[in-house]
Amino acid sequence: MPYRPARVISLALAFLVAGCAAQVATPRAEPSPSASAKPSPTNATTDVLYIQGAGSGADARISVIDARTGTIVRDLPNGVLSRDRSLLYATQTLKGGTQTQIRVLELASGRETRSLTIDGYFHTLFDYYAPVGPAGDGSWLVLTGDPIKLDDKYVTRYAVVNTLSGAASSIELRGDSPYEFVAVSPDGKRMYFTDLSSSSQPVGIRAFDITTRALALAPVAGSSWNKWQAGGWRSGIVTSADGRWSYSVNTGTEESPFILALDAVNDRAQRIELPPDQAAGFEKAMLWSLVPSNDGKVLYAVNPAIGAINEIAIPSMTIRRSAHIPVSRADGGALAALRQALFPVADAKRLLRSGATLSPDGRTLYAAGERGVAVIDTDTLTERTVLAKDVSYDTLSLSPDGERMYVITPDAWSTIAIIRTRDGSSAGGFRLPWYPGAIVRVDLGG
Repeated sequence: MPYRPARVISLALAFLVAGCAAQVATPRAEPSPSASAKPSPTNATTDVLYIQGAGSGADARISVIDARTGTIVRDLPNGVLSRDRSLLYATQTLKGGTQTQIRVLELASGRETRSLTIDGYFHTLFDYYAPVGPAGDGSWLVLTGDPIKLDDKYVTRYAVVNTLSGAASSIELRGDSPYEFVAVSPDGKRMYFTDLSSSSQPVGIRAFDITTRALALAPVAGSSWNKWQAGGWRSGIVTSADGRWSYSVNTGTEESPFILALDAVNDRAQRIELPPDQAAGFEKAMLWSLVPSNDGKVLYAVNPAIGAINEIAIPSMTIRRSAHIPVSRADGGALAALRQALFPVADAKRLLRSGATLSPDGRTLYAAGERGVAVIDTDTLTERTVLAKDVSYDTLSLSPDGERMYVITPDAWSTIAIIRTRDGSSAGGFRLPWYPGAIVRVDLGG
């Protein structure tokens, strides 16, 4: 069950602490969803941002925003991006839900280049709030139908569409729980799903052969584990550039975290066990991030909240180095303790989906922790500094030149903050009238 970061601190808390914490301001009303973005004309940037999350359902959209003023320049339909982030795939229901049209648009201009139509009702896929773009070799778009429960079984429907030829295959899976999509093989012949049904032990990844329409009776070789379903958490899935490998960090309350690496070419998966001292409680376990190196030869698993970073060699799937970095700690003061006591869920449900990113030259890794952004040297796996130490961020996105970092702040005002990566100073920021789900692209301004 996905959790949206808490954005509103109750007035009750303000009244309770007003007598002993005069510095706490009374919260203001949240902006109306119909309001325009609040500009900050002093922002030191001319970049253009593409931000997902405005509206919901059929009205959802991607807003193109002038980062200097915070002004919404135009809106695009909601959807997912191609691997090179140049194209947008958006779905539209036709003929009373019996058909789905896939519109292909140029992201920069919004111009529709072509469209594809398939039978059935489907829409683009999201992993929690992160959009899932074309899979496999980059030409296979996975769409999903809304799961339904029928005769005590969950019915999960997916479609895999070749974005070049328009060929499509739809599948329907039945089980005690919905099947969650993981990957498509590079050739588009197999789909992989996580089987979470209580009747399936051990829990694992199952392969569906699109040609024979058969679901494997046993988990993919090497992919089984037992405790993830009962008490664990999965990070966002990261896919290699060639579509062969998919990775995720899996954690459990009673076991060490591990990386599940799925090989969609050889139909195998393996566990990469992380050091036992990197186990963490529920809140910190949600702050793992995975980032592949720019050349695809290394995978970084980082969690500043527990002070851990691992460098995994690919394709041997072995931990080459592990290191400790200073722990990024949340405020432990009296006000934070009182807020947590009164509203324990508010701070416990923070889940990162784009919590780390590499600099364009690959020498610096930026990773969000409980507070601030750790700046890590990838040559030595040591922390150089921490940017914006007193603030929590949910999403990190760099400008193409690596000079500016755009971050989503989970506050009552849906703030996009702009941080200079050279010294951590502020380059400004702006507020949005809706909570942003993801910064899907940043373009350099003129």
